[in-house]
Amino acid sequence: MEKREWRDDCIRLCERYCALENDMVDTIRALFATLWTDDEGQDLAEYALLLILVAVLIVTAVTAFRTQISTAFSRATAVLATTS
Repeated sequence: MEKREWRDDCIRLCERYCALENDMVDTIRALFATLWTDDEGQDLAEYALLLILVAVLIVTAVTAFRTQISTAFSRATAVLATTS
């Protein structure tokens, strides 16, 4: 079911079973229209998913190359210890 159909069904139910005044029905219609067209917060969700993806990639890379990373830090520590 498409968003518009679902929204229209909700409005029809409100009109039929709630016995609302006409101005109240218009208010509910405006509310549903606003909720369906409002994209605020979508960007935040996309950034969160991107951040999670980057974190998973970093953890995977560190896990896969842990011996090489450890060796590189050990060599850097040894070089710094001899020059001091």
